[in-house]
Amino acid sequence: MPIKKTMDERVSREKIIESNEILYFLDAFVNFLKEYSSFIKRLGELEKKDPHLFTKLKEFSSPEVLESFLDEVPPDMLGPLLKIFIHISKVSETKDVMAMSADKKIELAGEINRIIDDFLNIMKKGRAG
Repeated sequence: MPIKKTMDERVSREKIIESNEILYFLDAFVNFLKEYSSFIKRLGELEKKDPHLFTKLKEFSSPEVLESFLDEVPPDMLGPLLKIFIHISKVSETKDVMAMSADKKIELAGEINRIIDDFLNIMKKGRAG
């Protein structure tokens, strides 16, 4: 003979389920905040380590500064750097990452990693030359 659950027992079970969902959400949110905190902390550490360089990085988005930089780049690096800057401009158009689908976020991360690889390859060639 099946035992009927009382209303209180069902409500209690639903609260446990909701509580687990809330805990799952909070865990994910805490992990997100930890990553964001690490990123901001790293920016601060880089700025403290080399304030002049950090200022230059901030100014780098200016078209005039970028043009002056490109004027000084060795010709063999110019093409690859222009390609990178075009990719960066496309990536930087992304305004609301949270509104993107999961696949788009993963795709964006892949694009950023390709940009990093391109920079590293140019640096490697520059150091070898």
